[in-house]
Amino acid sequence: MPKLEILPLGGMGQIGANCISFKSPQISFLIDCGILFPNEDLFNINSLVPDFSKIDTPRFVFITHGHEDHIGGIATLLSFFPKLLIYAPPLAARLIKEKIDSIFHSQIIIYNDSSVITCEDLVIAPIRVNHSIPDTFGLLISHEETDQCIFYVSDFRVDVNAPKDRCFDFEKLTRLSKPFKKRILIPDSTNILSSHNKTPDEISVRAELDKIFHHVSGRIFLTLFPSNIERVQTVIDLCEKYQYKIHLLGHAVKKMFDIAKDCNLLSCPDRIILDRPSNIKNMCVLISGCQGEFRSSLRSLVMGDSSILSPKKSDTFIYSAKIIPGNDKKVLAILNRLIENEVEVYLPEEHGIHTSGHAGRDDIELVVKNFSPHLVIPCHGESLFLHRHATYIREKLGLPSQVLLNGSRFISSLNEWHFKHGDPPELLFIGNHGRVIEKASINPRRKVSQSGILLLSLFRSHLSSFQSDFQLIGFPHQAAFDKEKVDNIIQQLILKNSNLKRDDLIDYATGAIKNHFRKAFGIAPEVVITVFGF
Repeated sequence: MPKLEILPLGGMGQIGANCISFKSPQISFLIDCGILFPNEDLFNINSLVPDFSKIDTPRFVFITHGHEDHIGGIATLLSFFPKLLIYAPPLAARLIKEKIDSIFHSQIIIYNDSSVITCEDLVIAPIRVNHSIPDTFGLLISHEETDQCIFYVSDFRVDVNAPKDRCFDFEKLTRLSKPFKKRILIPDSTNILSSHNKTPDEISVRAELDKIFHHVSGRIFLTLFPSNIERVQTVIDLCEKYQYKIHLLGHAVKKMFDIAKDCNLLSCPDRIILDRPSNIKNMCVLISGCQGEFRSSLRSLVMGDSSILSPKKSDTFIYSAKIIPGNDKKVLAILNRLIENEVEVYLPEEHGIHTSGHAGRDDIELVVKNFSPHLVIPCHGESLFLHRHATYIREKLGLPSQVLLNGSRFISSLNEWHFKHGDPPELLFIGNHGRVIEKASINPRRKVSQSGILLLSLFRSHLSSFQSDFQLIGFPHQAAFDKEKVDNIIQQLILKNSNLKRDDLIDYATGAIKNHFRKAFGIAPEVVITVFGF
């Protein structure tokens, strides 16, 4: 009996690493391939991605939009499947090309609103939706043999005030899905717990920012998510209206600005751009690093010492973003410093200067109304969000809904469907230059970061006599370290055990040194011993 199978590899049980394996009787492919950001700064671990070593070889990957949690893992994926075909909308295609061009030469096929793509026994129709980055799509996947269609829409909101060519395309969704006997919806869960039943439109943010620009005098410093091109356009328009010059600060905001202009998604006259920072009063500095990352432009600007650009009294700072959970302390430290420097600070909680790109409950109900699903499987969220979403669908909308977590499978045939439990896939740790970091190295690196490392070289001068050389690095009580005591411990150990073999000597010495440090300081460094002349 023909059947469709859905296997989430990421994004269903956590926010990030969005990736779904989709299989029909004739073809296997992936939807999205994103990264998960670590919960804390972890020893040059930049991101995490699913381990693709145990999945069936996909024919292609279909990208819904250009956010990192949907495209950031592409390079790792291609290291497993170098000939993989990529379908992507224009902006995402350009961002992917920037990532992989110097390493891989995969073919990228660009799709748009009017595309309908036939792949063996499947038809995939992109459905334009609203989100916080342009060129975002849901995917309507239909299969005639089982008379069913699946609408995967992981990131969306419904913005009724968006330009007509950028509105959620309910007409196309309804027209193409209506003929099918069975319709399955896989919608965004990110904001299911939000107090906003309806996610505010971007036009409301524009109105609030306009009030601030009208009210303030002096320099304006504004940080946001650089991929929110519509917000960037709002800032450009307000700078024109109030006769401000714009200075772009930070690699991410400059890169996205240039790409958006090349893709005709952003309009900005050259005359208002300042290539170099200036001391002029009517300057707006658009800054990347809104999450307060350690090496970000925002952190360097506020916490460092930039004589021309440092925000001062009479300046205005606008935080037009959301603090991602886990970054609270980093962002708060920046805001505290600004307040201490008597900078006027505007926050979204007080002034409505940010809105989410994700659906509120009213938005979800609109999709349900237009799609008329027979089953709802929540996606894009922590386990808590998915379960609350499923409960809401069942109790408030009266529809069947069930949670599907990473590693489990949903299998649907002509007359039935069922869920099959599975363990979530392993995650790969990605470091600098996209290289995979071996898991076995994580714990030793953590230990060294917490307690330092002692490098000890032992030189055999006589049959039972050794000279020692120490180097203690990163130990939290470095100044109190008594080299002579440790040297005595080594010499006493050698005198009492003159017949020790080399490896036994290293093991005994390591244990004795660690015991000494624990007794003296309550903490012991990692110990590495090298013996010469043994």
